[in-house]
Amino acid sequence: MSVFIHVFESYGELGSVMLPGHDADKLNAILETIQQKGGKIIDIKVAVSSASSIKTATTIPGVCRVYLIIYEAKTQLL
Repeated sequence: MSVFIHVFESYGELGSVMLPGHDADKLNAILETIQQKGGKIIDIKVAVSSASSIKTATTIPGVCRVYLIIYEAKTQLL
């Protein structure tokens, strides 16, 4: 089996490091999809940093969360 990496990012306002409903739901859906397709989750890494809001194109500080999902499978699943 080969090892693959899936990355997704999420943005929010300063003060909300992780959004329980949005981030957790999306992460759980991705993990479930990998497992249903026969993949084995090896590790998950999370990086959080402050960043200017890209969505509003202003200098309002926000938080960027990057999730790195490392999984093993016969072929790339996502």
